[in-house]
Amino acid sequence: KPDIAMHESHNHRCDALSNAVAFHLMKEGKECVFRSVGRLDKGTSGIVVCALNKFSAAKLSGKIYKEYLAVAGGEFYGDGVIDKPIIRPDPMKTLRDVGMGGERAVTHWKSLKVKDGCTLLRIHLETGRTHQIRVHFKSLGAPLVGDDMYGSTDKRLSHQALHCCFVRFTHPVTEKIMEFTAP
Repeated sequence: KPDIAMHESHNHRCDALSNAVAFHLMKEGKECVFRSVGRLDKGTSGIVVCALNKFSAAKLSGKIYKEYLAVAGGEFYGDGVIDKPIIRPDPMKTLRDVGMGGERAVTHWKSLKVKDGCTLLRIHLETGRTHQIRVHFKSLGAPLVGDDMYGSTDKRLSHQALHCCFVRFTHPVTEKIMEFTAP
């Protein structure tokens, strides 16, 4: 997925992944229903798993392991865990924050490279909250490069530096382990 919206909305009538998948399925003569299993924020690139039927979508729900690459605006060395609950301060807005009484959110990270005050990180989530990686790194004072929603002033990218680079799941029918990478 490039850095486009997952679903059509009033702001994204034509440039949504759901439209592209439906068009592809229609060309293949298949049912044109977009069933993403999990999602990626607008502006996040990488692998999205889609199911061809309700059975597969239900069987895969919550059972996909993902890894991400991100560039945080700060220096991180080694590896670590961020365990901070995430709240939605205003139910009318998409913005999230960390705070008491929120949903449990755990992010595991490993530093791959530090350069020019930024760190390339490999990340996997123990939980999957909306904007979790973005909120957690903002809470450390190191928002992702390009993520103006969560405080980045670094304009080298027009979207957050976040990419789903690896997924693994058990195929819902064959039970074969499926792994995919997107460098």
